[in-house]
Amino acid sequence: MTRILVIDDDLDMRAMVEQTLRPTGHEIMLAADGREGVLRHQTSPADLVITDLYMPNQEGLETIREFRSRWPEVAIIAMSGEAAAAALLSVAQELGAVGILRKPFSGEELMAAVSKALGALYVSRRTFKSLWQTYRIYRDRLELQSWILLHPLVIPANEILTIEVRPSVFSGKKGFIWGVKIDNCDLCRHVLLTRRWGFMKRIGFSPDDPEKFVEVCKSIMADD
Repeated sequence: MTRILVIDDDLDMRAMVEQTLRPTGHEIMLAADGREGVLRHQTSPADLVITDLYMPNQEGLETIREFRSRWPEVAIIAMSGEAAAAALLSVAQELGAVGILRKPFSGEELMAAVSKALGALYVSRRTFKSLWQTYRIYRDRLELQSWILLHPLVIPANEILTIEVRPSVFSGKKGFIWGVKIDNCDLCRHVLLTRRWGFMKRIGFSPDDPEKFVEVCKSIMADD
């Protein structure tokens, strides 16, 4: 599970970021300024830091400098909504931020920035169809996070033999097919993946957008 540290003195902004990212399976930590953020990271190291630039006690650029100096492996996204946001965000990138967001931004823009910062090409939002589980596509693999499996199932791109969208069993077509179902996929349009080898060779699951998931997955199969 990816741990994300959100640093912003605006309570509503912290809540918005948390509510957007937590359903995708990330662990979220919150801090009201850079100083608090550094202390939280020392206690529970984060994989990604999303920080505002204008804050009391310790502002964002200083915070980015400290993280880059002490923990260069941590990815950073800078965000700002001030009048000089463009210039400040440019400086943040020069200091090592891998992504920037200009406020106000949408949940989709936030998700895209986080996925890019973490190296994911596609992250499926948790929905009732997936039993609140999370499915991610990276350039070289899939990661299927499921409470049924206890640990994420990692499938290298070169293990994928076929992947397709399947209909619901209620569609009137031949929707049911044998395989390991890691959510309630038979009840809706879902993805069926067949592996070349491995313990579970045929897996069914329900990303939020099955067609898009298959499209992105086929792109990494072609690259491989």
